[in-house]
Amino acid sequence: MKPKQLRIQAFGPYLEKIDIDFSSLLNEIFLITGSTGVGKTAILDAICFALYGQSTGGRRGWEEMRCKFAPDGKETFVEFTFELKGEIYRFTRGLKVHIKRGSKEKVLQSENHCCKQTSQGGWQVLESGADTRVTQYAIKLLHLTREQFSQVIVLPQGDFLKLLRAKSSEKTQILKTLFSTEMWQNVTTAAKEKENTLQSKAEGIFVSMNTLLQKENVETQEELERMIAQYSEQLEDGKRKSEYLAQEVQKEEAAFSEAAVLDKLFAQLDENELRMQKINQEKPLQQERRRRLEKGSRLRAAHPYFQAAERSRTDSQSKKQAFPLAAAPP
Repeated sequence: MKPKQLRIQAFGPYLEKIDIDFSSLLNEIFLITGSTGVGKTAILDAICFALYGQSTGGRRGWEEMRCKFAPDGKETFVEFTFELKGEIYRFTRGLKVHIKRGSKEKVLQSENHCCKQTSQGGWQVLESGADTRVTQYAIKLLHLTREQFSQVIVLPQGDFLKLLRAKSSEKTQILKTLFSTEMWQNVTTAAKEKENTLQSKAEGIFVSMNTLLQKENVETQEELERMIAQYSEQLEDGKRKSEYLAQEVQKEEAAFSEAAVLDKLFAQLDENELRMQKINQEKPLQQERRRRLEKGSRLRAAHPYFQAAERSRTDSQSKKQAFPLAAAPP
């Protein structure tokens, strides 16, 4: 975190609005100095208040930090702008005096809690509203609680001793966050997991290899490799024989297909020859059938004349019966 600007009003000993421009300092390391009681710690408290809504020691709230000389109409506010990982953020918190309706009782009412980030020349609101929501966003952004921030960032008077006297687990967590050791811890953890995975695979391969050696009745990997080379040579020889047999089978299949076609043609030829034999055997009968057919054709042609003659004969008989002839004279 690199502070850029701090604006406070009616906060601690500062009644009027003041603006501290940290970016104007030439050196990145600077000293806040002055006599006791002039407001050095109040500056650190203002930074902590803007982020977490509490003072550095966590013992003073809004009521204690509001300037005792501030009139009711003057708002207490803190605004802290800083740079973090190349981005500019601004945390703002405000407090006003509210007088209850129907009475003259004064109540301090906090409002205007907001966190913003620069965006295309303007400010984008990241979180606003409730005090706790803005505080949680500060913790998420800085990865430090208010207690940790007070111990390692602002270092208020006398509080650095707390870091030195903190438990080992607390120191470890604070230093991990401060020096970003979590990334390296994650790398170490990932490397250890990778090592365990490779170790498990190696053990599995070793077990499989021993099982294979026992199965093939050999003692060393070299013997197994020689056996594999021998099997490979036999396999290549078998592949060559298989390719030759495949070619021979292909030729036989082609010859078989050709023979099947010829066999079908010969079968048709045999069938045609049998038909020709039958036809030759029936030639005399066919000649007789042909004579009968010619005779029948002639009879069929004469049949109408026969029918006409038969009708004429029938008519003549009928007339004779109807009109008998007179006996001839003696």
